[in-house]
Amino acid sequence: MPATNRFKARLRIVVASLLAPFTPGFLLLLSNPFGNPSEGVWVLKLSAMVTYPAMMVLGVPIHLLLVKRGWTSGWVYTLAGLVIGAIIGGVLFGRGVAILGAILGPAMSFAFWVITRPHNDPERPPMGGQGG
Repeated sequence: MPATNRFKARLRIVVASLLAPFTPGFLLLLSNPFGNPSEGVWVLKLSAMVTYPAMMVLGVPIHLLLVKRGWTSGWVYTLAGLVIGAIIGGVLFGRGVAILGAILGPAMSFAFWVITRPHNDPERPPMGGQGG
């Protein structure tokens, strides 16, 4: 892969790591179940405090593993987000938030996938790491 393409791929990972963690908070803010905007902004901040560490500790390493394996379709990332969201929500806050994490996690991981576009990399291994 030429150096320019490697740089662009890494830049997309950085941008996705910065933007995608806001997805759950923005979805909660847009749904506005809290009555007033100031409570929604509080939830956006709380969401960022949870999603940024989750992205760095779990999301980026899983992304690198998926790319290495050639599993770069959107549904794989969405499924990974469901599992990660449920685990993080359940471990940190309990069963009720695990369900919310299982709903919002896929949105975040899909946003990450859309920004990084690993499925468009001509140098990536084929699906499953096998020929064909």
